[in-house]
Order: sequence, then C-alpha cells, then structure tokens
Amino acid sequence: MGLRVLDMSIGDNNSLEQDRVSFTKTGGRFSAAFIKGHDFKNHQSFRVHVDDDKPYKIIFEVVEEKNAPNSKKLRKDGAGCGRVFALNAIKEEFKTVETLIKLKHSVHTHSFEIHALPHSKNYFYCDIIPMFEQTRSWEDRNSIPSKMNGIYKYLNHEDTVIYIGMGNIKERTSESDRKDWGIKTIQFSEVVDFSEHKRITKEYESTHIQNHKKMNDNNLPIHNFMNGVRT
Repeated sequence: MGLRVLDMSIGDNNSLEQDRVSFTKTGGRFSAAFIKGHDFKNHQSFRVHVDDDKPYKIIFEVVEEKNAPNSKKLRKDGAGCGRVFALNAIKEEFKTVETLIKLKHSVHTHSFEIHALPHSKNYFYCDIIPMFEQTRSWEDRNSIPSKMNGIYKYLNHEDTVIYIGMGNIKERTSESDRKDWGIKTIQFSEVVDFSEHKRITKEYESTHIQNHKKMNDNNLPIHNFMNGVRT
C-alpha cells in the first residue's frame, strides 16, 4: 500500500451520534461522538495520509501536539465537543471533496463514517465515493477514453439527471436507444481496476441512485425507471 502524508502547509444532528467526518463549504468537521469516543478532546491537530492505491480513501492521524509537522489544526466547534478544520489542502489532494462541497447539502453526500485503521493507533479512515468529477457534452462523447470504466450519469437540457449507470463509459454512449434520450451532458468518474472491483463499482452506482431518490421524493431518474432499475 503506497501511503504518503499530505503536506498540510497549503494555505444534522444524526451525524453527532456516530464516528463521522463531514465536508461543507465552510470547512470540515469531526463529530462529537468521534472526539469523545476516542478521547481526543485534548488533541489539537491531525495529519492526512494519502493511499495512492485507493484514491477515494482519506486517512486521518489524530495527534495531540498543536503544531505537529505537516498537520492541520483542530478547533473547537463552539461549546460542543466536535472539532472543525480548514479544507484547503484536502480539497487540493482529493478533488472529490471539492466536488462534494459544491453540491446541495445533504447528510447523504457530505457526511462519511470514520473507521479505525487496523493495527494503527490514532489512525482512522473514511471512504468518499466518486462524485462524477469529469464532464463531457453529448456531442463530445467520443473524446472519452475508450478504456475508461466507472460510474456515470446523464443530464438532459434542463440539467435534470435522467440516468445513473456503471460500465465502460464510452461504450455505453453508443447503445442505440440512448441517442433518443435527449442527453445533453455526461458526468462520470473512473473506477480503477473496474474488472476486479465490479462489486465496489455497483455499490457506488447504488449509493448515487439511493441519494437521488432521497432528494427527489423517492423517484428514480426517468431512464433508470424505464429500464427497470429498482436499486
């Protein structure tokens, strides 16, 4: 596993009941449950480690020292036990986080469960799913790399999501029925080693479909519904 430390020198109530980290336009936050549960009330900073083999995993190392090398400062969240922090360096390394905070706020898209990293004291991680970081117009679909696999969604001319899917992104655009769907934009994320991790990719797809339903009165994107996708 290719771990590297991230240089930090670059300038809902339900979440409080769990070990979670959240990202919003105003910054990041560790939940009160996480801080209290692991006795981090006196810890004043943390480091972020990057796993080059798993680009959607953020690893946090919580440290007691205030100005530890390559660390980010933790600040009290008002009178509560949660801790907040700036997102500058994390956004630069994890483009998915930068995409997340631009979305309409939802606990389902901004808040992630934290897990202890086995056999490592004070190390924890969260998995942030791909968030369709890349975009092409329908007319420019042939510029998508032919070997790119992952998750994707189609938007119509009203910028309404009409389909969420997974697979070879370019190949899917050539399926005969899709030319009649009124697709204006394709947004997608590559999932590395897709052939070996279809289960994980399916989880990403399912999560996005579920999030869409939660934010749209339990309705599927129209072409997921028409094609019988009931995730």
